[in-house]
Amino acid sequence: MEYKKSLQTVITYLKNWNKLGLKSLINNRGRSESSFTAEMKQDLIVTLNTSTPNKYDLIGNNWTTPLLAQYIYQEYGVLYSDETIRRTLKNENYTFKRAQPKPTKANALEKESF
Repeated sequence: MEYKKSLQTVITYLKNWNKLGLKSLINNRGRSESSFTAEMKQDLIVTLNTSTPNKYDLIGNNWTTPLLAQYIYQEYGVLYSDETIRRTLKNENYTFKRAQPKPTKANALEKESF
């Protein structure tokens, strides 16, 4: 049987085996464990469904992922990216709709005819 591994890879395997023993065989590839706790997720969902950003001194009438990230930072002192918040909510089956601009200065009759 022939394995195509470089000399450096074999040396790394041997060093890990000598250092860790059987634990060196565990596959440690992948992401690290998330610091986003179940409590944070539950609080985020309840807050999203029951309140507005204004209640927490954040500017806006509707929740956005940047505002939710600010809320988590304000409540828990941990800063998460907008993308992390978006992925967390998407995993909970929430959907998103991008904000659509609404012309405010248009005539009411023109709005209706449009």
